[in-house]
Amino acid sequence: PEKEITMSIDPRKLPALKIYTKQFEFNGFSFNDVTLKTESSPTGMIINTLTGKGEDLQITANGAWEVGINEAHSTSIDIILVSQNLHNSLIGLGLDTGATKGQGSVTAKLNWPNSPYQFSVDSFLGTANLRFKDGEISSVEPGGAGRLIGLFNLRQITKRLSLDFKDFFSKGYVFDKIRGDLVFNKANLTTENLFIKGPSADILIEGRTGIVAKDYDQVVTVTPHISGGLPWIGLAVGGPLGAVGVIVGEKVAKSIGIDVNKVTEVKYSMTGSWDDPKIEPIAQKVVKASPSIPGQSFPQQVPLNQ
Repeated sequence: PEKEITMSIDPRKLPALKIYTKQFEFNGFSFNDVTLKTESSPTGMIINTLTGKGEDLQITANGAWEVGINEAHSTSIDIILVSQNLHNSLIGLGLDTGATKGQGSVTAKLNWPNSPYQFSVDSFLGTANLRFKDGEISSVEPGGAGRLIGLFNLRQITKRLSLDFKDFFSKGYVFDKIRGDLVFNKANLTTENLFIKGPSADILIEGRTGIVAKDYDQVVTVTPHISGGLPWIGLAVGGPLGAVGVIVGEKVAKSIGIDVNKVTEVKYSMTGSWDDPKIEPIAQKVVKASPSIPGQSFPQQVPLNQ
């Protein structure tokens, strides 16, 4: 709400509810076939079922609204979002999105120290698991909710990558799978395993996103695939990126024992604001064992800040 709600509702005094509405709209969001079933408890309200359908989106939730010590309210919700079209689902929820394709699900457990209508990003806690497939992500405009995770900030990221990955992302990033776990705590989102597998490159995102501060403190690891659309890639030889490079053709790479699907891995630190993140390379390594080339060596890992 634009204004703070000052009314006070005691869930312990509410009766059991069974509500159905064909169409439900709230703050511009529209859902169909919304069902709510609750029952009373000594400490408040048990939410047995809350379901609804958005644009290509199915929502299922359950939880509790309770009153504890010193009459303090708390809300806990377990929610599952299943999307048949990631773009339509996010737009239907009022979120800016760079996703043009994709389907999958989000499973989350959330709680906050207040009533359901007094949710605050400053105080809510929880976890979420993401599972998406067969999608495509382009860039999104500054300030959009889709910038919560650095992955969706491709416009800024690709302008700053030290390796030339323009061919990977120029028309958007196609992904086969997205898998990851998120933790929400004290207005921050953290992840240690947000993995995106794509035909042109794999991306791993680790670190923190400030939900209120709108900033990043993440490490982004990019592992390109030569066979996913690029005929070559420059490999650093005997030093950090920017040193002498060699162009390895796919046939040549195979003949010297390089796995063309995973040639090199580059790590970037991403810090600063959502609107203007600072992205710098911090390390690179050849994923496959070093090939034997007379007079040259391929380092297993090369720090890039020397």
